[in-house]
Amino acid sequence: MASPPVVNNESLDNDDVHVVEENAKDNDLTSRLRSVVWKHFERKIKNGKIRAFCKHYSKDYVGGPRDGTRHLNDHMKICPRRKQIEITHYSKKLKTVEDDQGNVKVETYSFDPDVTRGLIACMIIMHEYSLSCVEHEWFRKVLSSLNPMWKNVSRNTIKSDIMELYEMEKAKVVSLIESNRSKVAITTDMWTCGSQTKGYMAITTHFIDDSLTLRNQILRFIHVQARHTSQVLCDVLLRCLMDLNLERKLSALTVDNCTTDDRMIQLLLDKLDKNDLLMGGKLFHMRCTAHILNLIVKEGLSVISEGVAKIHASVAFWIVTPQRREKFKEISRRLNIPCSKELVLDCITRWNSTFLMISVALEYKNVFYRLHQLEAQYRCLPSESEWELARILSNNLKLSTPHPFFFFHSYFGGIDVRSKLVECLHKR
Repeated sequence: MASPPVVNNESLDNDDVHVVEENAKDNDLTSRLRSVVWKHFERKIKNGKIRAFCKHYSKDYVGGPRDGTRHLNDHMKICPRRKQIEITHYSKKLKTVEDDQGNVKVETYSFDPDVTRGLIACMIIMHEYSLSCVEHEWFRKVLSSLNPMWKNVSRNTIKSDIMELYEMEKAKVVSLIESNRSKVAITTDMWTCGSQTKGYMAITTHFIDDSLTLRNQILRFIHVQARHTSQVLCDVLLRCLMDLNLERKLSALTVDNCTTDDRMIQLLLDKLDKNDLLMGGKLFHMRCTAHILNLIVKEGLSVISEGVAKIHASVAFWIVTPQRREKFKEISRRLNIPCSKELVLDCITRWNSTFLMISVALEYKNVFYRLHQLEAQYRCLPSESEWELARILSNNLKLSTPHPFFFFHSYFGGIDVRSKLVECLHKR
């Protein structure tokens, strides 16, 4: 049985405090001092009882072997003297800083929680994390391990920091545009969130600054209430331009090639002073070339729409479950076809995704044939002629070929795109 601590009773008075002298043979008492709190506390005898004295602050607590350390941990969290010591300790740390020219210099490090919160806000914005990540247990543990002075924050606090950061960046953009002496071009487009079925308008400005550098700045990303009529879009866009004092500095407005945007432009021109526009507003309306090209390619895809639909259905059939994915890869290995690329489904609003889907599916053409023989439920295999048209169309959609520009020229030349595309495909 472990012997009790040796206490000098001859000189012990009511107010006397003595350091506990532990018997050399007593290992039980020392084994109870494994908690990290004993780095900041010292056991002493006070009034005949073992007490735990804080090394930083004139405060003592019960400190017997069976008293535990929870109350000591609570004191460590609020000890004012310890916090001052740690601030001084971390302030004496050094850090290396690299400037824009690549020069490295050493500076004194001082922990600033506001800077850390600002970096967390930027992290959430750039990586699209959930605001609740700051309340996750292990996220807080990591930050606390990096610096014990870190005080945990809630999602509402980070939300306020993000909005404050937004206002700061908005002020910078406004200051940059106001100091710019050249005309600015505006591009705008509507985007619908599939999960929320809400419409948003993105407004971007393009201009050349005083150093002859092309600048692109997103002005607004606005939720637009339904219905998205030309009048509603005009009012939202005009309000944004007036808030930033841009209505007298406009050069051109680029929008999609659709009737709603055409009507919006006319309404906007009626509310702007044409004397401030280039050539009285004749160059104000610019149609988006990318959107026109997208319409042309979609028209071309409609020529083999049945074949594209079968390829889409084939890809969807073999990626719907992990078992079918594994079977597809197994057949590919049997036919000595490398499985370096995954099957991908296209998006109906992006023809480049249709090109990717077709180009990858063409590499696994023989795999689809073999699976059609083995799997009775697979009934959407494209015919040989449909595969050939898909191959021709895939070659025409490559960036390295001039065919999309041929379609673009045909569109503006008044030529029937559909007939020309069919003629081109048959020649190939």
